[in-house]
Amino acid sequence: MPEVMFSVPTSLGFSVRTTREYWTLILRKHPEVTGKEDEVQRCLQEPEQVRRSKQDQAVYLFYRALPPYHLVVVARRLDGDGF
Repeated sequence: MPEVMFSVPTSLGFSVRTTREYWTLILRKHPEVTGKEDEVQRCLQEPEQVRRSKQDQAVYLFYRALPPYHLVVVARRLDGDGF
């Protein structure tokens, strides 16, 4: 079974989890979030804004300022849980 790296409750009332294997994939695609695991978790827990995807109603976009940019964490909710 894959090792869960973190699982955090979101501001929308469901938890989001990621595995170490998937986090490695994220870092390959987005190296700018290397070392920002705490900020990603905080963005899920305390977003400044949440939007729902126009293409997929099960996908949520969590936004939080991370000067000089904004951090966007994308999560899909299936069967009550998110990843």
